[in-house]
Amino acid sequence: MRFVNLLIFLLFLFPSIDGHAKAQLADSLPPQWKVQQDVFARFSDFDFLKEHDLGAISDIVQDRTGFIWLAGEKGLGRFDGYEFRVYRADSSLGSLHGSLISSLKLDEKGKLWIGHSGGISKYDERQDRFNKIYGFYSNDNSLIDSIYVRALYLDGDSLVWFETADGWLSQYKRMPEKIERLQIHQAVSQPYYRYHDLIKDLDGDLFVGGRGIPPLRYDEQLNRFQQLEIDPDEAPGTKRERDVSFLFADKPGLLWVGGLEGVYLYEKERQYFHKYRAGTVYDMIKSRDGSYWLGTGNGVFKIHLQSGKVTHYRLNNNDPESLGGERIYDVFEDRSGRIWLAHENGVSTHQPVKTGIKYLFHIPGLDHTPASSRITSLERKSEIELWIGTADEGLDVLDINTFRFKHYNPKDRTDMLSPHIRALKKHPDGTLYIGYWSGIGFGRLPKGSSRFENFSYDPASFKRDWYNDFEFDQQGNVYLGFWGGPGLTIFEHNKARFGRELTTQLPDPYADRLMTSLFMAQDGKLWITTTQSGLICYDIKKDSSKSYFERKRKGGGISEEILHDVVADSDENIWAAGSNLYLYDLQEDHFIKQDLGIEFDFLEIYRIHPTKDRKLWLLTSAGLMRYDPDAGWLTDFSVHVKLSFKPSQAAVIQWDEDLLILGGSNGLALLETEKLGYRRYFSEMFNTLDVFI
Repeated sequence: MRFVNLLIFLLFLFPSIDGHAKAQLADSLPPQWKVQQDVFARFSDFDFLKEHDLGAISDIVQDRTGFIWLAGEKGLGRFDGYEFRVYRADSSLGSLHGSLISSLKLDEKGKLWIGHSGGISKYDERQDRFNKIYGFYSNDNSLIDSIYVRALYLDGDSLVWFETADGWLSQYKRMPEKIERLQIHQAVSQPYYRYHDLIKDLDGDLFVGGRGIPPLRYDEQLNRFQQLEIDPDEAPGTKRERDVSFLFADKPGLLWVGGLEGVYLYEKERQYFHKYRAGTVYDMIKSRDGSYWLGTGNGVFKIHLQSGKVTHYRLNNNDPESLGGERIYDVFEDRSGRIWLAHENGVSTHQPVKTGIKYLFHIPGLDHTPASSRITSLERKSEIELWIGTADEGLDVLDINTFRFKHYNPKDRTDMLSPHIRALKKHPDGTLYIGYWSGIGFGRLPKGSSRFENFSYDPASFKRDWYNDFEFDQQGNVYLGFWGGPGLTIFEHNKARFGRELTTQLPDPYADRLMTSLFMAQDGKLWITTTQSGLICYDIKKDSSKSYFERKRKGGGISEEILHDVVADSDENIWAAGSNLYLYDLQEDHFIKQDLGIEFDFLEIYRIHPTKDRKLWLLTSAGLMRYDPDAGWLTDFSVHVKLSFKPSQAAVIQWDEDLLILGGSNGLALLETEKLGYRRYFSEMFNTLDVFI
């Protein structure tokens, strides 16, 4: 009897839970949208379409190799980051057999499937050819509705659903290779409208729709269509027209439906349409940051569903960096977070501003901005204060908490030699060493002191007192990285006097004087980069040195005479950089050039910053990048971090675990690195998109 009572209780309980869930679903619907204009957003034209006529673009995807594919009216476009290639219909074996491309999909293995006027093709990237799945060759002069595939949907690893222009829903079973026609609905009206959609929502229900075709739900068990409610008078809960431009589902029980008359959110349990916007809409996606993007007949909308805040981007004929067209047929987000927008004039791209980045740069007349935007060096002053060296306006101190600045300039202080700062380095006892770039010496500020002390190696000649870097040994002695002058020289920190010159201990006493950076390894070896002799290692204990410049010593591994930086990572591996990145092989005693996966026409790496996770931040002539030595991946963050670097204006400091501070030729950037994301990596075989997006 107790068992029966429990069963009856459960039967009553579960319907009540289901009803509660329905109520919650209705209450959780997004608020209506509040639209605001954004006229300051920047868009770039994808200029390759000006050279290759593909007609209107209806679909964009990025495959597993990083290639961007564009579905055009006159062919299939592929962009590898440098070159744009077009595939058109050809009757020969292995060619694409239809040029009017309608749908692009990637399967579970990253393989590209193409729906087009001649049927369905699958791309074989290894042989650069297309395998025909369905249909036959079509030159597109006269479309055949029964083979013109309007939409594809890849259902797991076994099924491909597709719709043809004559209204047939079909299914391709990949194992065995078999095609079955399932059910027919009305044919596409006005086929020159390229949109059509076919999806399974998160509940597993299949929906279709297209030009002149109402939203239809397909019942797989009964093999029949159910039309969702349409009413020309647009009674509450109905859709006005028999037309579907897109179907988009990102939550169970809800389906976004677009058409020429607007965008609706369809509540499946109530079979109710909630209208969110009137007017023509073509496409909808959800980007990785949680924003929704809506392509319309009047620009693109970026939507924050929870708040209802909507940002509208439009074409402005007086602004060449505005959105390039009015009618946005397709919206796509690549792996870098860049948004691609296909429109009547071609394709525009847009890089949304990343969160977690704060910029500081000089604003004339405002005292609480950096004294200069030309940043040369960074050093910690305290737990909340940062020393900033500038190329032309002396020193700044930044309070990280308040973002207030203090300025130190020779105009106001007689104890500073020059406003031209090249290097800052803190001694183990807290003294700040300051390398001036004026030929008149260097300075230092003892810990707790408010007055700078200054030293000149040769007061009689401004040619001999230029300083690029400092380094310290275990006894506290200072190694001066001269630019010319006497070359490598010791400065006795405690006695405050110049000590022994070490240039004669280096392989080439004259050329080795032109030093760019110094690094003291834990084993007591001093690594030196130069502009004429590549890389040198000075062994303090042995008082001897060794060159790793191939011209000076065969087998050193470095053929560049100009190097910018040398550091050690958390595992004490030595890295050096110039126009390439090098890793020291201790066993073989030589450096190995790293394969970054892509070829640059010109790249200079000015600074290397290792992190605890074994990654390397690289400050380069092309902007900020990050290299993963374990995976062999280079990630380009220049599209996110708008900072430019030069050999003398590239500085970096790890402030805390998540905050990275960078200085360049156009200011400072404070990066919360975890918020940047790490999406821009590609396999070693195909890396070409790393530098273009």
